[in-house]
Amino acid sequence: RLRRVRLVSATLRVLGVMLVLWIALAIPMATWRFGIHGLVRAIVQAFVMSAVMASGAALALRWLGMARGASIRAAIPFLFPFTAPRACEVVIATALRGLDSLAQVAALFGEDRFLLWIRPWAYDALHDREAPSSSINALVAALPRAVLARALQKAPVETEGRHCPRCARSYREEMTRCHDCGDLALARKA
Repeated sequence: RLRRVRLVSATLRVLGVMLVLWIALAIPMATWRFGIHGLVRAIVQAFVMSAVMASGAALALRWLGMARGASIRAAIPFLFPFTAPRACEVVIATALRGLDSLAQVAALFGEDRFLLWIRPWAYDALHDREAPSSSINALVAALPRAVLARALQKAPVETEGRHCPRCARSYREEMTRCHDCGDLALARKA
């Protein structure tokens, strides 16, 4: 669902930044330079940008399967310039709605970054290693074994020195233990 609205959400994000900069910089400059006429024109332009963002948000919400009336009602607050920058956030939240919490993290991180992030917990789960109890441990342990195995393969490993098999941190040759992972023995790099 995120792929379906990727272009619109990126556009909304850029327009949101531009709108904030417009409000913070352009409106005061237009007022200083052109007086009341500059102020009115700059405010009207801010509302035009907000209307474009509200339209884009309504369109993206429709693409995500929301009914026409519901998508319009959800986009109406974005007609106001101070709430319009939230349009991208609402679109992404709608795209991720109903997904498991780890699936949301994976969608936002991307596969490679997600697999690197879960690597320590995947190592603990695959090696039946006792780790401090946390909700992330339980969530990662519930993932399919194939995903956990891919997480252990995704770590960047350099060609020299040693590395920790759990967290994939690199160490100098004279180091023998990873102190961040409970004194786990380091492995030689291939």
